[in-house]
Amino acid sequence: MNLDSFKRDLAVELAESLAKNLPEIGGGNWWEIYVLNELTPAQRYQVELLQNPDMYQLDMAALLRLYNRNWSELAIKKHYQKDGVNLVRELIAARNRWAHEPASGHELDDLYRDLDTAKRFLSIISLKKDFIERIDQYRIEILVKLANKKEDAHVNLEPISLHPEIPEIKVADGTGFNDLSAETLPPHIQAQFKSVLAKKLILALTSELRLLLPVILSSMIVDLELLLSQSKFRKLRLMAVLPDII
Repeated sequence: MNLDSFKRDLAVELAESLAKNLPEIGGGNWWEIYVLNELTPAQRYQVELLQNPDMYQLDMAALLRLYNRNWSELAIKKHYQKDGVNLVRELIAARNRWAHEPASGHELDDLYRDLDTAKRFLSIISLKKDFIERIDQYRIEILVKLANKKEDAHVNLEPISLHPEIPEIKVADGTGFNDLSAETLPPHIQAQFKSVLAKKLILALTSELRLLLPVILSSMIVDLELLLSQSKFRKLRLMAVLPDII
């Protein structure tokens, strides 16, 4: 997926949801009341030029405006979250950025946040899991690109002291962790090792992986392994440290 295909697919999802829900809440005059009357004069003029207008002929700016203008009634009658309108407004701001792309391209961190907003909004209005899953994959691709941008930054972390009684895990030039097994730990602290290790690793990696932290904190270890394996940080071998203690 790229940004253009994402925008096309998002517009289709928005149009499909509106085409289904506005007639249900608006009755026979829904097009006049909930569509034409809520568009800007310029948008309405463009729609009225069409011979057989329907929701799929509206652009994303018009679709998002309809969500914004009709959200209170949609939230009541379709049982949507009332604060979902905040996501609509974030998407309006994102669409404005997409429509005015600078010559240098979009900022990847902005694009990542936009994808997250789109995913959260679609989780409210749509039951289609396949598109949401593709957005997740696109987000991972953005994270990999962000990691690649930092490839030239030299990683030189100090040894991580997990506990006075636990041997230090040394990181040499960002190449990887020394092997550490549960057998090297005193029995009375083995149960505490996993949580302590996670906290120390997050602190140690913050400077290089700060954009990955939302994913790290919200994902299972298997998801973390996937992200690291697809990035330039695969040499950190985090999963080599954890299996013996889980």
